[in-house]
Amino acid sequence: SRHVTATVTREDQKTVYNVTVAPQALGLGRFEQNQVIGMSLLVNDDDSFGRKGAMIWGAGIANFNGNTRTYNRLYLQ
Repeated sequence: SRHVTATVTREDQKTVYNVTVAPQALGLGRFEQNQVIGMSLLVNDDDSFGRKGAMIWGAGIANFNGNTRTYNRLYLQ
């Protein structure tokens, strides 16, 4: 999507994920100070030999329930 960009860099055993999400990707016109957004994030560790693990922040994705009430709150400053 043109509203979401991501880069992944890896140096030795360190992997850095940079993700930029435009407000339009969330159905918003713009982000505002003190705005609260529900968010869930899941990153898999899979080097093509099967998943070794995952990092999960907030429910709703990993448990496949799709319930946005279980998302964590992201507070914009």
